[in-house]
Amino acid sequence: MEKFCKSYFEVFSAIELCLDEKLLMPSLSLIYTSIDSLAWITYGDLPVRERYEKWINNYMYRDHHLGATASDLYAARCAILHTLTPDSSLSDNNKARVVMYAWGDSDVNSLKKGIERFSEKEYAALHVDELFSLLKQGVLYLMDDIPDCIYAQERANMHFSSLTTNELKVALGE
Repeated sequence: MEKFCKSYFEVFSAIELCLDEKLLMPSLSLIYTSIDSLAWITYGDLPVRERYEKWINNYMYRDHHLGATASDLYAARCAILHTLTPDSSLSDNNKARVVMYAWGDSDVNSLKKGIERFSEKEYAALHVDELFSLLKQGVLYLMDDIPDCIYAQERANMHFSSLTTNELKVALGE
């Protein structure tokens, strides 16, 4: 588990650096990739979309939901990671909404009002800081659950390099 914790501490530090430097696409790429790998650790052999959405619903959305469904976030992940655009085949086929982002000092409610006023299409709107915050909270929930799941422990230990669980929690502000 120490290797796992160290790797995510480094990724979260990189996300914070990207956000501080106003690098939205790299921030989103790291956030969505982190969810992907955490979903794999937690749910292993499930199909990618199923485990991705399941991880969001079970960990990130445990206490609070964003203005996007787990399906919307999966489509956003596909869009960002595969094309660096907001559009995915899921959104193109009306199976998920395109996600639009507020970031920095921007207000997500202003973004929502703008979407409602100027677009006939329905979009999901969220603040990237809130997305990142829920990701970090989801990792803390996972850290509480992972001792009970031997397969998740094995996957985490198999792929990662030495920070303790307590150090990760301190780094995440817990």
